[in-house]
Amino acid sequence: MDVVRSNIKLFADDTSLYLTVDDPVTAAETMNTDLSEIDIWSKDWLVFFNNLKTKSMLISKKRNQIPHPPLVFQDHRLDCVSQHKHLGITLKSDLKWNDHISQIVTKATTQINIMKGLQYRLDRRTLEIIYITFIRPILEYGSPLWAGCTAVDATKLENVQLAAARIISGAMYGTSNAKLYEEMGWVTLSERRDQAKLVYMYKIVNNLVPKYLTNIIPETSAAYNTRTLTNLPHFRARTDTFDKSFFPTATRLWNQLPIGIRNVDSVSKFKDKIKITVQRPIKHHELVYFGNRYLSVLHTRLRLGCSQLNAHLFRIGVKDSPNCICSHVNEDAWHFFFVCPLFTTQRNTLHTSIIDIAPFSLETVLYGSPICNYAQNVIIFQAVHTFIKNTSRFGNIT
Repeated sequence: MDVVRSNIKLFADDTSLYLTVDDPVTAAETMNTDLSEIDIWSKDWLVFFNNLKTKSMLISKKRNQIPHPPLVFQDHRLDCVSQHKHLGITLKSDLKWNDHISQIVTKATTQINIMKGLQYRLDRRTLEIIYITFIRPILEYGSPLWAGCTAVDATKLENVQLAAARIISGAMYGTSNAKLYEEMGWVTLSERRDQAKLVYMYKIVNNLVPKYLTNIIPETSAAYNTRTLTNLPHFRARTDTFDKSFFPTATRLWNQLPIGIRNVDSVSKFKDKIKITVQRPIKHHELVYFGNRYLSVLHTRLRLGCSQLNAHLFRIGVKDSPNCICSHVNEDAWHFFFVCPLFTTQRNTLHTSIIDIAPFSLETVLYGSPICNYAQNVIIFQAVHTFIKNTSRFGNIT
């Protein structure tokens, strides 16, 4: 559209006009003229604009705002709003992201609560697919834009993912977050946001995005290919808001990458190179999906060191004493599987099932054996689940 002097961006049926304001009166005159020209253009081309849905917003960090003349479109004085949702992102006039984060946290939490109601009705794999497919995208949509949110907002987002991890794995509150992420094989949302920034920066450097984005990088309009540079030039930031925004942070992340990774020849290869691999404690990861759902949850809790055993409950402040009812001073996983005299018969059966294929150790009963194949580890997990069920330590399980 060449009828306006302001900058214009169009996406589907969304149209935005914007300009940098040096003088409020001059800026308002320019914008009002452009709005009038757009009205004339729309009538000539039979395009409909809804003036009642059209808003104006002044983006500024200044504490003392200078009065700005009103904007008018199709004889309607536009409301000047402090925030506006544009393409699914809530933009605020003060450039803060707290409202956007609150909205997506609320939306994702609603879905998490539905998952919680299905915690023991669906298997672990299905719950994991639900989270990764339907809920995590809510927490990550447009993240390169708002990744410079405050630490408080970042924690709110992370807490949603941790809640999902507890539902999927069956982990109890009080479980170590680090152990929970190892169990799931996940990285934090913060790390995923950094990866998303790097992928987008790769596209910018390799001219796989619109030109107006590649032109933002300092000196990229010069006559050389940015891929041959050792480092991209840094952005000079006078404010903390800009310093935490996409281009300054993505440039710093990009410059930290080895040259060989930056120069791979496809986006898919680049994603593989920057992917963070979580070292999971179980050699055969598929074992976490094995067996009866509730027995698997109990096994997972024992593996994570946060179960209904008294020592675990004592550690998180639920029980006054870590002692077992057999009078042992510390009812932990070792005591449960190898010492408690209340479960001698069940323990002998467990020992017989495992000893011929793997060492009878706490590591074996919690994680399986690294020297065994998948089928042998299934036998181990089955024996452990049988032991947990037959002891009735965690209630009668059908």
